[in-house]
Amino acid sequence: MRGKRTAARGAKRPLTACPIAQKLPANWQENVQKTIRRTSQTMVGVVGAGRIGSAALLKFRALGFATQFFDPYVPSGTEKVLGSKRAETLEDLLQGSDVVSLHTPLSAETAGLVDRKFVETMKPGAILVNTSRGGVVLDLDAIADVLQSGQLSAIGFDVMPQEPPQPNRLIKAWQSRLPWIAGRCIINPHTAYYSMESQAEMHRLAAETAKTILLGKWPPNVLNPEIHARWLRD
Repeated sequence: MRGKRTAARGAKRPLTACPIAQKLPANWQENVQKTIRRTSQTMVGVVGAGRIGSAALLKFRALGFATQFFDPYVPSGTEKVLGSKRAETLEDLLQGSDVVSLHTPLSAETAGLVDRKFVETMKPGAILVNTSRGGVVLDLDAIADVLQSGQLSAIGFDVMPQEPPQPNRLIKAWQSRLPWIAGRCIINPHTAYYSMESQAEMHRLAAETAKTILLGKWPPNVLNPEIHARWLRD
C-alpha cells in the first residue's frame, strides 16, 4: 500500500481548468487565460538564428523559456553559444514548439515557407509569431483555418504578405472581432521595431551609409555583394 500511495503521489495529473475559477465571473483571469503556461514549461522555437533570431533566443532564455532553433546555415556550436537546443529539421522544431517565432530573411528559399503544411505540422495549441518578412507566409486562409479550428491557439504578425493587407478571411474576422478570433490575433502595421531610439538610429545609419559611399568606401550590409569587384574597377 505504501508503494502504491507513493506512486500515486508522483503521477502527473492532467491540466484542467481551475475549479474555483469556474464559479467566478467569466472575465476572471483564470477563465480568460485558460491555456496560460509556465515559461519554464514553454518551448519557444525560432526559425532562423541570424543576428535578430539569436538576439530573440537570448531574450527568451533570459525570461525563463526553454528554447530551440532551426537554421541549417549557422555553424556547429552556435547552440552552445546561445544556450539553446538545435533542431535537426524544421519538422522537428514545429512539432516540438509551443511558440514558433520566425526570423528569416525573404529569399527564394523562404518565400511562402509558411503554408498549410507548415501550420498543420505545428504542435496543437501552439502560437505562431512573424516579425521577419510578410512574404514568408504564403496562405493567410490556411492561418485562419487552423486558428478557427483550434489547431493554433494564437498568432502575432508584425508583417503581412501584402502591405497594406488585402481583404481576406483572416483580416475580416480580426477587424470584425468575431468570437473565434477575439483575443487570439495580434496584427501590427510593421512597427514592432519602433522606439524613439530606433527611429533616430535608422536615420543616422542611412546618413552614415550615404556618406561612406560618397567617400568612395564600401558600405556595410550590402545585399548584392557580387558587385564589389565591379565597384572597385569603377
